Amino acid sequence: MAKKYDCTNDYISFDRVIDLQTPVVSRDTFGAEILTWTSDIIPASIEPQNNSQEEIGSSKKRAYTTINFIIRYRDLLYEKQKIVFEGNDYDIIGITEVPRRKYTRINAVLIR
Repeated sequence: MAKKYDCTNDYISFDRVIDLQTPVVSRDTFGAEILTWTSDIIPASIEPQNNSQEEIGSSKKRAYTTINFIIRYRDLLYEKQKIVFEGNDYDIIGITEVPRRKYTRINAVLIR
């Protein structure tokens, strides 16, 4: 069973580094949208989930793995951001404060 962090204690080992990326949309001289990402490197703890799932639909097969990242509290997080960790992109699917204004748990999914 995956280790579950008790976020109510005073010590969580932030032993990993994640790249929290925020999308920035601009326009070129012809009016076409250009999507770029700004990076924010932050320390984190990892709370792995035991669920890897496959989804089959519209003749595509997708596998995805869920992971929780624990970071110090941040108030400017939203689900359009993404996390880059160990060379993989993770889509953010949930954000929770645990406990209030101390830590933030980011539930993310790796889509292969």
